[in-house]
Amino acid sequence: YRELDEESTKLALRIAHTGFGRGQVAAIVCERSIDLVVAIMAVLKTAGAYLPIDPAHPRDRIAMLLDDTDASVVLTQSSLESRLPENCHSLAVDLVRGDDGETAGNSLPAEPLPGDPAYIIFTSGSTGRPKGVVIEHRALANYLRWARKQYVGDASYSLPLFSTISADLTVTSTFLPLICGGTVVVYPERADAVDLSIIDVFEDDRVDIVKLTPSHLALLRHKSLDSSRLKSIIVGGEDFRTELARAIVDGFSREIDI
Repeated sequence: YRELDEESTKLALRIAHTGFGRGQVAAIVCERSIDLVVAIMAVLKTAGAYLPIDPAHPRDRIAMLLDDTDASVVLTQSSLESRLPENCHSLAVDLVRGDDGETAGNSLPAEPLPGDPAYIIFTSGSTGRPKGVVIEHRALANYLRWARKQYVGDASYSLPLFSTISADLTVTSTFLPLICGGTVVVYPERADAVDLSIIDVFEDDRVDIVKLTPSHLALLRHKSLDSSRLKSIIVGGEDFRTELARAIVDGFSREIDI
Protein backbone atom coordinates (compact mmCIF):
# COMPACT_ATOMS: atom_id res chain seq x y z
CA TYR A 1 0.00 0.00 0.00
CA ARG A 2 2.86 2.36 0.81
CA GLU A 3 4.49 1.68 -2.56
CA LEU A 4 1.20 2.19 -4.41
CA ASP A 5 0.72 5.51 -2.62
CA GLU A 6 4.27 6.65 -3.40
CA GLU A 7 4.19 5.60 -7.06
CA SER A 8 0.77 7.13 -7.72
CA THR A 9 1.72 10.36 -5.95
CA LYS A 10 4.89 10.61 -8.06
CA LEU A 11 2.87 10.17 -11.25
CA ALA A 12 0.17 12.59 -10.03
CA LEU A 13 2.79 15.26 -9.38
CA ARG A 14 4.30 14.67 -12.81
CA ILE A 15 1.02 15.21 -14.66
CA ALA A 16 -0.08 18.04 -12.37
CA HIS A 17 3.17 19.82 -13.25
CA THR A 18 1.92 19.99 -16.86
CA GLY A 19 -1.16 21.91 -15.71
CA PHE A 20 -3.49 18.91 -15.51
CA GLY A 21 -6.07 19.03 -12.74
CA ARG A 22 -9.70 19.50 -11.77
CA GLY A 23 -12.17 19.39 -14.65
CA GLN A 24 -9.74 17.72 -17.05
CA VAL A 25 -9.69 14.18 -18.44
CA ALA A 26 -6.72 11.82 -18.61
CA ALA A 27 -7.10 8.80 -20.85
CA ILE A 28 -5.50 5.58 -19.61
CA VAL A 29 -4.35 3.17 -22.33
CA CYS A 30 -2.54 0.48 -20.36
CA GLU A 31 -2.51 -3.28 -20.33
CA ARG A 32 -3.62 -4.85 -17.07
CA SER A 33 -0.65 -4.35 -14.76
CA ILE A 34 0.53 -2.36 -11.78
CA ASP A 35 1.01 0.54 -14.20
CA LEU A 36 -2.75 0.60 -14.76
CA VAL A 37 -3.58 0.72 -11.04
CA VAL A 38 -0.96 3.41 -10.42
CA ALA A 39 -2.33 5.49 -13.30
CA ILE A 40 -5.91 5.33 -12.01
CA MET A 41 -4.91 6.37 -8.50
CA ALA A 42 -2.68 9.15 -9.83
CA VAL A 43 -5.44 10.75 -11.88
CA LEU A 44 -7.84 10.69 -8.94
CA LYS A 45 -5.20 12.36 -6.77
CA THR A 46 -5.06 15.30 -9.17
CA ALA A 47 -8.86 15.84 -8.93
CA GLY A 48 -9.10 15.01 -12.62
CA ALA A 49 -11.13 12.23 -14.25
CA TYR A 50 -9.77 9.12 -15.90
CA LEU A 51 -10.97 7.58 -19.13
CA PRO A 52 -10.11 3.85 -19.37
CA ILE A 53 -9.42 2.71 -22.95
CA ASP A 54 -8.67 -0.87 -23.92
CA PRO A 55 -5.29 -0.87 -25.71
CA ALA A 56 -6.69 -3.51 -28.09
CA HIS A 57 -9.13 -0.94 -29.52
CA PRO A 58 -8.44 0.21 -33.09
CA ARG A 59 -6.57 3.49 -33.36
CA ASP A 60 -9.62 5.20 -34.89
CA ARG A 61 -11.77 4.30 -31.88
CA ILE A 62 -9.09 5.52 -29.48
CA ALA A 63 -8.90 8.80 -31.43
CA MET A 64 -12.69 9.17 -31.28
CA LEU A 65 -12.76 8.66 -27.50
CA LEU A 66 -9.94 11.15 -26.97
CA ASP A 67 -11.71 13.70 -29.16
CA ASP A 68 -15.12 13.19 -27.52
CA THR A 69 -13.74 13.75 -24.04
CA ASP A 70 -11.14 16.39 -24.95
CA ALA A 71 -8.58 14.34 -23.02
CA SER A 72 -5.58 16.45 -21.97
CA VAL A 73 -3.11 13.60 -21.62
CA VAL A 74 -2.87 9.87 -22.37
CA LEU A 75 -1.25 7.74 -19.68
CA THR A 76 0.11 4.64 -21.37
CA GLN A 77 3.08 2.26 -21.44
CA SER A 78 6.16 2.67 -23.59
CA SER A 79 5.32 -0.56 -25.45
CA LEU A 80 1.92 0.84 -26.48
CA GLU A 81 2.81 4.35 -27.65
CA SER A 82 2.93 3.26 -31.30
CA ARG A 83 -0.76 2.31 -31.12
CA LEU A 84 -1.87 5.80 -30.14
CA PRO A 85 -3.16 8.43 -32.57
CA GLU A 86 -0.59 10.88 -33.81
CA ASN A 87 -0.13 14.21 -32.04
CA CYS A 88 -1.71 13.11 -28.76
CA HIS A 89 0.07 14.13 -25.55
CA SER A 90 1.16 10.82 -24.01
CA LEU A 91 3.15 9.88 -20.93
CA ALA A 92 4.56 6.39 -20.36
CA VAL A 93 3.68 5.32 -16.83
CA ASP A 94 6.36 2.61 -16.71
CA LEU A 95 9.08 5.17 -17.49
CA VAL A 96 7.83 7.59 -14.83
CA ARG A 97 7.77 4.76 -12.31
CA GLY A 98 11.36 3.99 -13.24
CA ASP A 99 12.45 7.53 -12.39
CA ASP A 100 13.98 8.27 -9.01
CA GLY A 101 11.83 11.36 -8.56
CA GLU A 102 11.21 12.42 -4.98
CA THR A 103 7.74 13.26 -3.66
CA ALA A 104 8.80 14.59 -0.27
CA GLY A 105 8.05 18.27 0.13
CA ASN A 106 5.80 18.36 -2.92
CA SER A 107 2.05 18.65 -2.64
CA LEU A 108 -0.78 18.22 -5.09
CA PRO A 109 -2.66 21.39 -6.01
CA ALA A 110 -6.19 20.20 -5.21
CA GLU A 111 -8.27 17.41 -3.71
CA PRO A 112 -11.34 16.11 -5.54
CA LEU A 113 -14.74 17.41 -4.50
CA PRO A 114 -17.84 15.16 -4.32
CA GLY A 115 -19.28 16.62 -7.52
CA ASP A 116 -16.06 16.34 -9.54
CA PRO A 117 -15.98 13.69 -12.29
CA ALA A 118 -14.02 10.61 -11.20
CA TYR A 119 -14.09 8.65 -14.45
CA ILE A 120 -15.85 8.37 -17.80
CA ILE A 121 -17.04 5.03 -19.11
CA PHE A 122 -18.17 4.48 -22.70
CA THR A 123 -20.76 2.08 -24.07
CA SER A 124 -19.56 -0.55 -26.53
CA GLY A 125 -21.17 1.19 -29.49
CA SER A 126 -22.83 -2.03 -30.66
CA THR A 127 -26.11 -0.13 -31.21
CA GLY A 128 -24.56 3.02 -32.67
CA ARG A 129 -21.95 5.61 -31.73
CA PRO A 130 -20.45 4.91 -28.28
CA LYS A 131 -21.79 7.16 -25.53
CA GLY A 132 -19.79 8.33 -22.55
CA VAL A 133 -21.19 8.38 -19.00
CA VAL A 134 -19.55 10.63 -16.41
CA ILE A 135 -19.34 9.17 -12.90
CA GLU A 136 -18.79 11.66 -10.09
CA HIS A 137 -16.67 11.05 -7.01
CA ARG A 138 -19.75 11.01 -4.78
CA ALA A 139 -21.33 8.27 -6.90
CA LEU A 140 -18.16 6.18 -6.88
CA ALA A 141 -17.77 6.61 -3.11
CA ASN A 142 -21.43 5.75 -2.45
CA TYR A 143 -21.23 2.63 -4.61
CA LEU A 144 -18.01 1.41 -2.98
CA ARG A 145 -19.40 2.04 0.50
CA TRP A 146 -22.45 -0.07 -0.41
CA ALA A 147 -20.32 -2.77 -2.08
CA ARG A 148 -18.09 -3.09 0.96
CA LYS A 149 -21.09 -3.56 3.24
CA GLN A 150 -22.82 -5.94 0.80
CA TYR A 151 -19.89 -8.11 -0.28
CA VAL A 152 -17.06 -7.74 2.22
CA GLY A 153 -18.13 -6.50 5.65
CA ASP A 154 -15.15 -6.30 7.99
CA ALA A 155 -13.02 -8.80 6.06
CA SER A 156 -9.99 -8.06 3.86
CA TYR A 157 -10.74 -9.91 0.65
CA SER A 158 -8.86 -10.30 -2.63
CA LEU A 159 -10.46 -9.65 -6.03
CA PRO A 160 -9.10 -10.27 -9.53
CA LEU A 161 -8.60 -7.63 -12.22
CA PHE A 162 -9.02 -9.78 -15.31
CA SER A 163 -11.36 -8.11 -17.81
CA THR A 164 -11.08 -5.21 -20.24
CA ILE A 165 -10.39 -1.91 -18.51
CA SER A 166 -12.98 -0.17 -20.67
CA ALA A 167 -15.80 -2.05 -18.89
CA ASP A 168 -17.38 -0.83 -15.65
CA LEU A 169 -16.79 -4.31 -14.25
CA THR A 170 -13.23 -3.37 -13.34
CA VAL A 171 -14.30 -0.59 -10.94
CA THR A 172 -15.38 -3.09 -8.28
CA SER A 173 -12.34 -5.31 -8.83
CA THR A 174 -9.91 -2.39 -8.56
CA PHE A 175 -11.29 -0.26 -5.74
CA LEU A 176 -13.18 -2.64 -3.45
CA PRO A 177 -10.13 -4.61 -2.26
CA LEU A 178 -8.16 -1.39 -1.77
CA ILE A 179 -10.74 0.15 0.58
CA CYS A 180 -10.98 -2.98 2.72
CA GLY A 181 -7.27 -3.73 3.11
CA GLY A 182 -7.39 -6.56 0.59
CA THR A 183 -5.41 -7.33 -2.55
CA VAL A 184 -5.96 -6.61 -6.24
CA VAL A 185 -4.70 -9.67 -8.10
CA VAL A 186 -3.89 -8.45 -11.62
CA TYR A 187 -4.17 -10.89 -14.54
CA PRO A 188 -2.40 -9.62 -17.70
CA GLU A 189 -4.08 -10.07 -21.06
CA ARG A 190 -3.57 -13.50 -22.61
CA ALA A 191 -2.28 -13.95 -26.13
CA ASP A 192 -5.39 -15.90 -27.21
CA ALA A 193 -7.72 -14.43 -29.84
CA VAL A 194 -10.28 -14.19 -27.03
CA ASP A 195 -8.96 -13.14 -23.62
CA LEU A 196 -9.72 -16.08 -21.33
CA SER A 197 -8.01 -14.76 -18.21
CA ILE A 198 -11.08 -15.72 -16.16
CA ILE A 199 -9.94 -19.34 -16.45
CA ASP A 200 -6.60 -18.37 -14.90
CA VAL A 201 -8.48 -16.71 -12.04
CA PHE A 202 -10.26 -19.92 -11.11
CA GLU A 203 -7.24 -22.17 -11.68
CA ASP A 204 -4.94 -19.97 -9.55
CA ASP A 205 -7.49 -19.82 -6.71
CA ARG A 206 -6.02 -16.64 -5.20
CA VAL A 207 -9.17 -14.56 -4.73
CA ASP A 208 -12.18 -14.54 -2.41
CA ILE A 209 -14.67 -12.66 -4.59
CA VAL A 210 -14.98 -12.44 -8.35
CA LYS A 211 -17.24 -10.14 -10.35
CA LEU A 212 -18.02 -11.32 -13.88
CA THR A 213 -20.64 -11.65 -16.59
CA PRO A 214 -22.74 -14.76 -17.35
CA SER A 215 -20.59 -15.23 -20.47
CA HIS A 216 -17.50 -15.48 -18.25
CA LEU A 217 -19.31 -17.83 -15.90
CA ALA A 218 -20.42 -20.13 -18.72
CA LEU A 219 -16.77 -20.98 -19.40
CA LEU A 220 -16.60 -22.59 -15.96
CA ARG A 221 -19.77 -24.67 -15.91
CA HIS A 222 -17.94 -27.97 -16.38
CA LYS A 223 -15.06 -27.22 -14.03
CA SER A 224 -14.76 -28.72 -10.57
CA LEU A 225 -14.89 -25.88 -8.05
CA ASP A 226 -14.95 -28.02 -4.93
CA SER A 227 -11.60 -26.85 -3.55
CA SER A 228 -12.02 -23.18 -4.51
CA ARG A 229 -11.51 -20.55 -1.81
CA LEU A 230 -14.22 -18.37 -3.39
CA LYS A 231 -16.83 -16.98 -1.04
CA SER A 232 -18.92 -14.91 -3.45
CA ILE A 233 -19.52 -14.64 -7.19
CA ILE A 234 -21.03 -11.35 -8.37
CA VAL A 235 -22.79 -11.73 -11.71
CA GLY A 236 -24.19 -8.94 -13.89
CA GLY A 237 -24.22 -7.16 -17.22
CA GLU A 238 -26.15 -9.78 -19.19
CA ASP A 239 -29.12 -12.12 -19.01
CA PHE A 240 -28.32 -14.65 -16.27
CA ARG A 241 -30.21 -17.91 -16.72
CA THR A 242 -31.24 -20.11 -13.82
CA GLU A 243 -29.74 -23.24 -15.39
CA LEU A 244 -26.30 -21.65 -15.49
CA ALA A 245 -26.55 -20.48 -11.88
CA ARG A 246 -27.61 -23.98 -10.82
CA ALA A 247 -24.74 -25.61 -12.73
CA ILE A 248 -22.18 -23.37 -11.00
CA VAL A 249 -23.68 -23.86 -7.54
CA ASP A 250 -23.66 -27.63 -8.08
CA GLY A 251 -19.91 -27.40 -8.75
CA PHE A 252 -19.38 -26.54 -5.08
CA SER A 253 -19.88 -28.99 -2.23
CA ARG A 254 -20.47 -26.05 0.09
CA GLU A 255 -22.66 -22.97 0.05
CA ILE A 256 -21.56 -20.19 -2.29
CA ASP A 257 -23.14 -16.74 -2.66
CA ILE A 258 -24.05 -15.77 -6.23
